[in-house]
Parts: sequence; C-alpha cells; structure tokens
Amino acid sequence: MRISFRGSIAVCLILIFAVLAVACGTEGKSRTEPAARVNDAVISQGQLDKYSTLYYYIEGYDPSEISEAEKQQCLDTMVDCEALRQYYEAQGRDIYNDEYDAGKNGFLSSTKETAADFLKENDITEEDLIYYYRNSYLQQLLYRDVQAEYSGGEAEAAARKKIRAIEEDMDIERMTREEIGE
Repeated sequence: MRISFRGSIAVCLILIFAVLAVACGTEGKSRTEPAARVNDAVISQGQLDKYSTLYYYIEGYDPSEISEAEKQQCLDTMVDCEALRQYYEAQGRDIYNDEYDAGKNGFLSSTKETAADFLKENDITEEDLIYYYRNSYLQQLLYRDVQAEYSGGEAEAAARKKIRAIEEDMDIERMTREEIGE
C-alpha cells in the first residue's frame, strides 16, 4: 500500500501526538531519571536540562532563569523530534545525508568557537550539541515537507488545521513520570 505525502504527514502528526509524554516538573530530579518516553526511547532529565540550557542560551536568554513552563516547552519539542526521528526511520528516509553533515559540522565549529566557556561551565558535550542540532534539523525537514505540499502561507494554516483535526479525533496518551514507573 502506497501512502500519499499528506497521509505520511498525517501519520507523522499522529505519532507525535500519540506518544507525547509530559513531565510533571523537574525540580530536584535525578539526571538519569526519565523525563519522557517516546515508544522505547527515553529522554532523561539530564538531556532535558542540557537541551533547555543550550536552547535558551542560543536564543539569547539567561539559562539560569528558565522557568518550569519553558523547560516543559523544551521537553515537548524533544518529544516531537524523537517522534519525527522514529517516523522518518520507519519511512526509510535517510536524514543523515551530506546536507545534515555539513550543517552539523558548521554548527559544532561555530558553537565551540563562540561559546567555549559556556559549554565548559554547563558540561555540554559534543554529543549534546549534536543532539540539539539533530532536533533542529528534524524540525526543518518537517517544515520543508509541509511547505512542499502547500504553496505560500497555506502550509502553516494547513498544519494547524491538521493538528486540530488529529487532536479532535485522537485519544492522546500523555505520560507523567509516575505513570512511566521509573
């Protein structure tokens, strides 16, 4: 059975919302404790802490002032990106191509050069930087896919409409730390 591009996007959005896991709060949590789970993939509290610190630093904010709501937004993004990674993998799409490698290498080089002290102070490793870049790249891929399907400003409106339809039609599973059982 061949799935249309719109069908693929719908499946992707369904996957994103179906596996959305929500953390209850992050204060005082162990760095290895799961913050969320997307199918068999676990996003640890440590990954969330480093990702949100890096995200807000790159956006020009003081990472020491991150609120729980802002950290939750980062976790939501991480969950979405893990769902996208799994979706693209299931579709057999090779996302780790020359374009990805060139962008990743440029990001690593630039970030290490301009933020060396910040990275050291916050114990952000090259692996953390690659994870951050991969998530940004996955978001760009999805945006390009939707944009290719729709012309002009229709892409954003179509994506919002699709998300609303999915939310209305689906029973979205949300998992807290306690429900994860770890």
